[in-house]
Amino acid sequence: MKKIILPLVVFGAMSFIACGDDDENVLSCAEASAKAATLLNELPTVNPNDYADKCASYKQSLENWKTACGDPNGAIQTTIDELDCSSIPAN
Repeated sequence: MKKIILPLVVFGAMSFIACGDDDENVLSCAEASAKAATLLNELPTVNPNDYADKCASYKQSLENWKTACGDPNGAIQTTIDELDCSSIPAN
């Protein structure tokens, strides 16, 4: 009986420890869209040496926005797919 109870206790303790509050890192829809808008506004003025990193941050913010708000018409995903962070776009 002890051989059965010990694994159950250990498993239960591990489950309790592993189930933390992950919601603190989840953005609301409004926060995610505001972050994406801010990063988009910064892209035209970014130092060319920093463009790829800033563009990648913008791309991630679009992913976060899509996750937080949904993307029923696919517009956010289209923007993500068409975003080329390898070169600075011509104005």
